[in-house]
Amino acid sequence: MISNGDVTLYRIGELARLANVSRRTIDFYTRIGLLQPEERSNGNYRLYKADSLERLRYITEMKKKKYTLEEIREQLDLLERGKQEDQLLEKVEFLRDTLSSIEKEIVALRPALQERLKNSRSPEMKAIWQKAMAQGLSLAQTLLLLFDANFFT
Repeated sequence: MISNGDVTLYRIGELARLANVSRRTIDFYTRIGLLQPEERSNGNYRLYKADSLERLRYITEMKKKKYTLEEIREQLDLLERGKQEDQLLEKVEFLRDTLSSIEKEIVALRPALQERLKNSRSPEMKAIWQKAMAQGLSLAQTLLLLFDANFFT
């Protein structure tokens, strides 16, 4: 087992032992694309992430249930697409929350900005402040509308 920052990587023998399969099985699954090594070590060993262990256990269970390798590949692809969609939805939710926070900050700043505008003697400065205030709020609201749940349905 090798620790690469926050990621734990397993050499093929370690992965085989943890999954209770042979090294040849891992070689075969790697060759046909059911497993993917994350990287290679300095000694040219294939290194697999922890999710490869989960994937290998899933393959083993599917094999016990008499699924073909092609059926297993299809199921793994579906699982992977589901993970990608979940990640995308998490990102969208994060952006929506961030934009909502920005909108609230702009609204909270509005009274102070209006006071500054009222006290400003420079017509150019007033024009800049008014335009910035209007555009900032408009942009935040527009972006929030784009991320509205109804937009994606």
